[in-house]
Amino acid sequence: MKVLIVDDSEQNRHLLRALLESESYQCETAFNGPEALEQLRHGEFDLVITGVLMPEMDGFQLCYHIKTNERFRAIPVVFYTATYVDSNDARLVLSLGAEDCILKPTQPAEFLDSVRQIMARVRANGSRSIMPLPAADEVKYLREYSTRLVRKLEAKVREAEEANRRLGELNATLDERVQEQTAQLQAANRELEAFSYSLSHDMRAPLRAIQSYASILLGDLGPEISAEGRSSADKIISSAQRLDRLIRDVLALSRLSYQTIRIQPQNVDALLRQILSERPEFQEPQADVRIKGFLPPVFGQETLLTQCLTNLLGNAVKFVNRGSKPHVRIFSERRDDKVRIVVEDRGIGIDTHEQQRLFQLFQQNHPNVEYEGTGVGLAIVRRAVERMQGRVGVESEPGKGSRFWVELKVANALIENQPANSASRGR
Repeated sequence: MKVLIVDDSEQNRHLLRALLESESYQCETAFNGPEALEQLRHGEFDLVITGVLMPEMDGFQLCYHIKTNERFRAIPVVFYTATYVDSNDARLVLSLGAEDCILKPTQPAEFLDSVRQIMARVRANGSRSIMPLPAADEVKYLREYSTRLVRKLEAKVREAEEANRRLGELNATLDERVQEQTAQLQAANRELEAFSYSLSHDMRAPLRAIQSYASILLGDLGPEISAEGRSSADKIISSAQRLDRLIRDVLALSRLSYQTIRIQPQNVDALLRQILSERPEFQEPQADVRIKGFLPPVFGQETLLTQCLTNLLGNAVKFVNRGSKPHVRIFSERRDDKVRIVVEDRGIGIDTHEQQRLFQLFQQNHPNVEYEGTGVGLAIVRRAVERMQGRVGVESEPGKGSRFWVELKVANALIENQPANSASRGR
């Protein structure tokens, strides 16, 4: 059996089609009355199931057109609606020649059972038909039709008003929930700040005391301490120092998560040259660090950017073969509206497998006895770059050095204000 489903709701059409086809009915669909009549002209159908309120031609008009057409009048029509429930509604539906009205919502099994009963009745008695209205009854019919249609529209308006009311209540509740969550988040941030202060004050103070007492012990009792005792004291001092650095790094990482930052244009070229001038480990004779060309400005935050570049430079001069002088080059690569600041070294390099987890917390690819560190520095770089809405990455090969890069949005306005000869500066 072939069924034509007519409804302006795509969801309703899809659900009815899936339901009927599960019972081996063949189905076609139409958006409104004119589209349904066009399909009826070009196909053979055994049943039309239609909604009521549709654009251009509603279900009442469609049913009337079907039942007053010589070719289509034998096709049974069933209304599937949610609002026509009283005797007047039923009388109008039947006066138009429809077989019946199935009310929404209904369970799938009940809907299919209703369709089967209707079709059994049609096979036994034939489909309902109507005669064209005489002129004397047309006004009465149109009045009844208008009353039913207005009632349908009023019901839709009430549904919309109720939906708007519930939406207003939901928005008010949502605002309250957002305010509550915001207050909880602010409280959590205050607790985190307090914890960070406590961690910095309460844990670092004993560590400094441990270092101090161990140093005093070595100074005052140096000649009396055995070689083994001196070695143990040295280990106490170095371990306390390392733990102190780890605490500082973890605090720096945690602050990145909650501190408020302001993204604005940053003069990377000037910032990097200042870092190099202030840090002896990046200068001759300790290291050969050079800037190639002019580094364009980017959108970022000065403190975070300084932290990123300092950490990347620190790694570049640290991870070299013992006895080798670090050689580092810093340059930029333009990529559409973004720029990559690249820190390239000739160090020991990083295995491809290790690169996948390099920016995670507490990841160290080399034993501390060879290269001292806390395993937090690159995690700080990643978190800081993400806060500045950028990306960070690495390209490396063991024995052939590494290229770490930070990619941020370029600040074009600042570029336009640079002096004409700024690109030719070097270090």
